[in-house]
Amino acid sequence: MRKRLLWIGDGPDCPSGFGRATREILNVLRETYDIVVLGINHLGDPGTVLYPVYTCSPGGDHYRSEERRVGKECRSRW
Repeated sequence: MRKRLLWIGDGPDCPSGFGRATREILNVLRETYDIVVLGINHLGDPGTVLYPVYTCSPGGDHYRSEERRVGKECRSRW
């Protein structure tokens, strides 16, 4: 069983230097880990990467709906 990795940072499709760093680093790490990303500045659009990316609003989700959805997804996968 592969180790799991939760990455929190700019989404890999975000047009920023941090987004590019996320994409490049995780392209290497995905060989070893099962990756899930909480992507800051990720708008929920279908991405170009081979791992799930969930929206993570830096201002917070006042209704915590994203947190509940991600929690369910992580529990069902692992």
